[in-house]
Amino acid sequence: SSAASDVYKRQFPAQVCDKYEIYNLHPGLITKYPELKGKDPQEKAHKLKLPTSGAVLHRVTAELDSGPILDSFEIDIQKKSVIEIYSNIYNRSTDLWFTYLKRKFNGYEA
Repeated sequence: SSAASDVYKRQFPAQVCDKYEIYNLHPGLITKYPELKGKDPQEKAHKLKLPTSGAVLHRVTAELDSGPILDSFEIDIQKKSVIEIYSNIYNRSTDLWFTYLKRKFNGYEA
């Protein structure tokens, strides 16, 4: 079974993560900036004055935002407001989901 997680500030128990294939699209580039794990990554990126941010699609594990990374993207966030960062990441995130799901369900993803 597969499921997509859009659960705000919640973690799944290990036995649920082991039994089901759960995905999370995290709107912070945690591969490059681990400090963006958890709540409000765009606000953190803005406050930290990071030059870039992005999003990662990952498998959900019992540890917050720490599952295997399946895909990601990076965008320039310099001189952008938090609202602009949210908007840019949201728009690109939809494409990331569709691209991954297309690969997975067309047999290209293990």
